[in-house]
Amino acid sequence: MDAVLDPFKRAWKEGNGYALADTLTPIAPASDPERLLRFWKSTNYHSYERDIETHIFYGNNFSRDEGKGWVEVFSRFWEAVGETMSIEDQIPGKSTVRILSSLMLLRTLLSELS
Repeated sequence: MDAVLDPFKRAWKEGNGYALADTLTPIAPASDPERLLRFWKSTNYHSYERDIETHIFYGNNFSRDEGKGWVEVFSRFWEAVGETMSIEDQIPGKSTVRILSSLMLLRTLLSELS
C-alpha cells in the first residue's frame, strides 16, 4: 500500500494536485519501476478494500464521505493495476480489453467525484 498511498496522503495534505494525480498514473515512473507491482502485491482480492480503507483513514483528517470516495478510487486503481500485472505475467484468460475496461471504470468514477 505504501508505494502509492503514502505519496497520495502527502500530496493531499500539501494540496498538491499534480503530485496527487501522479499517484494514479497506471505507468510506474522510471525512478521507481516496481511501484505498481509493490502496490499490487501489498494485499489480495479478499482484503484489498479493507486494507486501502485502513491505510487512507489512518493518520488523515478526511471526512467520512471524502475518505470513502478515495477508498473507492484506489480500490478501482488496485483492480486496474492487477489487470495490467496479469497481462505482463501472461496469465491465461486476461486481455488488454479488461485493462482498458478497468481504467475506464476508474476514469468514470473520478469524473463523477469531481
